[in-house]
Amino acid sequence: MPYILSFVALLLLAFAGNRWIRNQLAKEDPVERRKGLIQAALILVFVIIVLLTVTGRLHWIGALIAASIPAVKYLLSIALRLLPFFGSRFKPSQTQSNPAPTDSGKMTHADALKVLGLSEGADKDAIIEAHRQLMQKVHPDRGGSDDLAARINQAKDVLLG
Repeated sequence: MPYILSFVALLLLAFAGNRWIRNQLAKEDPVERRKGLIQAALILVFVIIVLLTVTGRLHWIGALIAASIPAVKYLLSIALRLLPFFGSRFKPSQTQSNPAPTDSGKMTHADALKVLGLSEGADKDAIIEAHRQLMQKVHPDRGGSDDLAARINQAKDVLLG
């Protein structure tokens, strides 16, 4: 009797799965269709793992490892999205691309224009905007260099002062 009930339950499950897969294949959008087929494959793998575990053909630790694969995939996608954030923490300082300070330590007007990437005759708004954009890129709180931030601030002070 239990075998008959199990067979009927499997038959109903197979029928429902068949209808669901046909519904997924009938979708017009290929992205939605692919998403549905991947979902169907994952459900099928899950059902097979559960059946193998229940019948004693798969150890429960193996089932636990197999069940953790989707969680690892999800966590990996989050980690990859956060990777640029962590990468910015380990960037080398960008001081090599900027002009060297003069011997006296004071910045000239030409050096200040070079640091901010401006041309001669830049107005106050252009200086402030160039300073703001550079500081967003190289601020020490975002992994930038303290020296470079100080040079950018000094360049702004020279041009506005």
